[in-house]
Amino acid sequence: MIGLLPADTSVRLQWNQFVNLGFSTMPEFVKICPRCGRANPEYENLCADCRQVIGMEPAVPRPTDGGQRGAEPDSVDATAGRPPPEAPLQTAQPTEPQGLPQAPAAPPTFYLSLNGEDRTFTLQDGSVMGQAYPGSPATVQIPAGVNGVEYVHRQHCRFEYRDARWRVQPLDQAPFNQTFTNPTRVNRHLVPPGTWHLLADGDELRLSGVSFHIKII
Repeated sequence: MIGLLPADTSVRLQWNQFVNLGFSTMPEFVKICPRCGRANPEYENLCADCRQVIGMEPAVPRPTDGGQRGAEPDSVDATAGRPPPEAPLQTAQPTEPQGLPQAPAAPPTFYLSLNGEDRTFTLQDGSVMGQAYPGSPATVQIPAGVNGVEYVHRQHCRFEYRDARWRVQPLDQAPFNQTFTNPTRVNRHLVPPGTWHLLADGDELRLSGVSFHIKII
């Protein structure tokens, strides 16, 4: 019959094996719980976690690879309890300067060349054209002596530049105490008073009895 070695003899044998592996200090011996894996002190008979009986479990050197849960942590986190590091300040990134608003492009120059005569009128946005007369508010006036000018009203039509296009509007003569409105035509097309008609380079404009050739540059 083979007798069991005393507990201290078993520990000495493990210590001798430990020394043979090249270690020079006495290791800490623990009992590993077969149920939960906790490393308990070698003198314990019950696992501190699950209360499993570990009295018959052999005492072994405490594992150093972190594979078993011990009764106490092997190391202390040096950062425990410290406030988290402050996030770096975010500096505002410079934004690209916005371009200044572009001024609207000047309208192309609008000319009316009097057919049959060496005479040209330059019109502006908002110009009103009519027969020359003392005190007339027309900004562009057709002088006396032009053939057919006597049939042109003192404020015959208005010119405007809108949406990159020139246009003309015959003026209704009723507000000027006139009982009739002489015709305005573009390329022989009658334009009713109070309506706008688009104009293009090369068009023919006829104010009653006076005819013009349109030139837009």
